[in-house]
Formats: sequence, C-alpha cells, structure tokens
Amino acid sequence: MNNPKYIIIHSSDVGHKTVPNQFKNINDYHRDVREFPISSLGYFIGYHQLITGDINYVCRKESDVGAHCNQQLDGVSMNFQSLGVCVGFDGDVEYPSQNQYNLLQQQVWHWQDRYAITNDKVFFHRKFATWKTCPGSLITDAWLKQLLMRPVTTPASVRVATESCTFEKKEIEKQNSQIFYLRTFINFLLKYIK
Repeated sequence: MNNPKYIIIHSSDVGHKTVPNQFKNINDYHRDVREFPISSLGYFIGYHQLITGDINYVCRKESDVGAHCNQQLDGVSMNFQSLGVCVGFDGDVEYPSQNQYNLLQQQVWHWQDRYAITNDKVFFHRKFATWKTCPGSLITDAWLKQLLMRPVTTPASVRVATESCTFEKKEIEKQNSQIFYLRTFINFLLKYIK
C-alpha cells in the first residue's frame, strides 16, 4: 500500500506535438516492455496520473503502490511513499503546453493539500534517477518553484471588512452630497426670506 509523503514529476520524453495523446503508447510500453504490475484501475502505467492530450488520466489509485521511481529514500522505495505524475512532453526540447502546465499545477496542489506535502517534498524524477534529466533539462528548479507558487488570496474576513469600508465610504459620500445640496437649498431660501 502507498503512503504518500512526496510527489515526483516525470515527463514521457516524447514530444506533445509529435504524439499529442500518449496514453495508449505508455500503457502498452509499461505492460509489454517494462512489465509493470497492473493497477487496481486496470492500467499498466506506473504513474498515478498521466497528463497527455490535454487530459489528466487517473492511472493508479493514490493508495496503489507506484511503478515510477524504485530508488529509495530512508531505505524505502519511492514507489511506496510517493505519488507520481507524468506529463506527455519531451522536457529536453520543449515545455509542456499551457493546458498541460495548468493541469499539472492543479494536480500537484491537490495532492499537497490532501496529504500535507510541502513544497520541499515535491521532486523531479532526476533527483532519484540521477542518470536521467527527467522531466527534462529545460525544466529547472526555478520552473518548479513557479509551478508550486500559489496565488496570494485575501482572507474572507479582510475582504468583508474592506467591502464594508467601501460601502460605508460610499454611504458617507452620499450623505455628504445630500448635506451639501440641503445646505445650498437652505442658504438659497434664507436669502429670499430676509
């Protein structure tokens, strides 16, 4: 059984423009050549998720042991303590498409939230398989830092207070305007009463 503590990002090493949807090719390769065990979902793909053809495929349940990184950390295979996601592109010659990038970012954030995985526990495959560039030489640590960066959001309590202040300010401006017109009218009347 998998105990997710880490996230490992992979690439397929096949260009997304060359083969837009690589699901069948990877499943066949992992079955016939790599002889990976079948997942509880019936696929041979070793990753938990495969982003290809602008689709985020679920290939293994998160509780399924992976078949994507057999190197060890603290004496345990990463397949037993990580979630693997592969993007169908060749990171040595191209970047993922914008849609693939967005899907990857959403997937990583989802897993981080679900399993309390901090940014320092999200790795490229090459950290463990040091003879590879996976997910590619173009995909740098700065790229990963950008991928993991979440938008800054204003807490709801601050938004409510700000909206309330804006509403109060508009009400005060409206009242001041009414007072101005009322004073002007009274001054006009006082001129003619005298």
